[in-house]
Formats: sequence, structure tokens, C-alpha cells
Amino acid sequence: DWLINKGVSPSDASYFVARSYLSMVQDAERDCRDPKRFDDLIEEQTPGGLNEQALKNQEKQGVFGAYEKSMDAVLSRIQGKSNGSLP
Repeated sequence: DWLINKGVSPSDASYFVARSYLSMVQDAERDCRDPKRFDDLIEEQTPGGLNEQALKNQEKQGVFGAYEKSMDAVLSRIQGKSNGSLP
């Protein structure tokens, strides 16, 4: 929706998002059994680049903390401890 709200056609927005996810998955899949692989991917970012800036902005907004809470809630549901909902 963000891309469409910025004037990108729905077709182009869908294509861009799908290709972006495909690229991320392909990068992550290479050497995926190596526990340091994701750290290596982060280190490959251009210092001061757009990806680094986006991640820093997301961190400042608490995105990663919210993701962790969401995953904890899902795990709690899987374990039968809750319905998985957050307050």
C-alpha cells in the first residue's frame, strides 16, 4: 500500500515487493546453516546506505521489539500456554 500511495501502479508495486522478498530469501538461503550468515548479510550493507538507514529507523521505532513480542506470543500459542494474542 505504501508504494501505491506514493504513485506506483498496483502491478509494479506487487512485482517490486515480490522480487524484493525473493532476493532477500535467496541471499539468506546461501549458507543458511552458518549461524553467522545473517550477521554477514548485515555487514554487507553499504555504510550510510539506504538499507542501513531503514534498519536504524525501524530500530528507533521499536519494530524489532514488537516483532520479538509477536513471536513470543505465537510460541506461547504453539505451546498451548495462551491463544497467542497480544494485549
